[in-house]
Amino acid sequence: FLSDRRVIEIPRLLWWPILHGIILRTRPKKSARAYRQVWTKEGSPLVAISRRQAAALQQRLGEEVLVEQAMRYGNPSFAEALGKLRDAGCRRILAAPLYPQYCAATTASAGDALFAWAGEQRWQPALRTLPPYHDDPHYIAALAANLARAKGRLTVEEEREIVGHLQEAPEALNDALAHDEEIAAMAHLIVPARDVLYLGRGPDYPMALEGALKLKEISYIHAEGYAAGEMKHGPIALIDEGMPVVFVAPRGSQYDKIVSNIEEVRARGGRVIAVATEGDDQIERYADSVFRVPDVPEALQPLLTTVPLQLLAYHIGVMRGCDVDKPRNLAKSVTVE
Repeated sequence: FLSDRRVIEIPRLLWWPILHGIILRTRPKKSARAYRQVWTKEGSPLVAISRRQAAALQQRLGEEVLVEQAMRYGNPSFAEALGKLRDAGCRRILAAPLYPQYCAATTASAGDALFAWAGEQRWQPALRTLPPYHDDPHYIAALAANLARAKGRLTVEEEREIVGHLQEAPEALNDALAHDEEIAAMAHLIVPARDVLYLGRGPDYPMALEGALKLKEISYIHAEGYAAGEMKHGPIALIDEGMPVVFVAPRGSQYDKIVSNIEEVRARGGRVIAVATEGDDQIERYADSVFRVPDVPEALQPLLTTVPLQLLAYHIGVMRGCDVDKPRNLAKSVTVE
């Protein structure tokens, strides 16, 4: 492990004397004492956990997909696990790292072993590696559901419901994208504006920030995202006759409060564009225009509400004659602070 260039990146001429002259003479005894404190009846915790994860994944995917566990250092080795897949006639292999975030010492090192093994084989399957997924909304929602169940805040049935909806999320997203024309029809409410407010509560507040950011980026309209509960602490002074205010207002624990905020905006002459839940007929009484997303658990709503916000910004930018593919003053990477 400590000989791996991915783990220790200093030059070998410097590292080799340290490794063989000091570390390997002192570390093994200390490591053995530390390992004894965490060792389980199943052996190494890392091996035991990854074995259980592989078994759970195999059960979830069914017999049509083969799942094998492999260890970069230890058993079962990459060669052993990949050999089983080869012997089973697999033509496509997806390597999934144990950790969701990228790390050269783990992910990259495992990738080196994977492709080194493949380079020695006459048989060549299609190899793919799973990219980092620590910030993927599906992963975060599933992790939150699992933690909630572990802390007694969510039942097994509720967790299964959330995971089931996660599996339905791609279809729901495609459904939202299929209503592109409806979203385009809302754009005229904002195109002439100089300023726009985006408001949301709880998990919808970050979506309001995202919607405002995207509008600024590609249409050059000044837009601000706020927590709707803070509206009376300043932003409400900006609302006058005809000012567009976009509400992220799906049904959930904050729904009644967000409706109250919508009423306050309407009372001051603001024009309300709302992203709401399918089946919510109440909100039409307060909004000038409504776009609905499928009804899913609250934890998954941000996955869907972000779609119309992004598309709305796109259509506004197009109507204003902006180059939405190349926004001015923006770069794909930031090279200076």
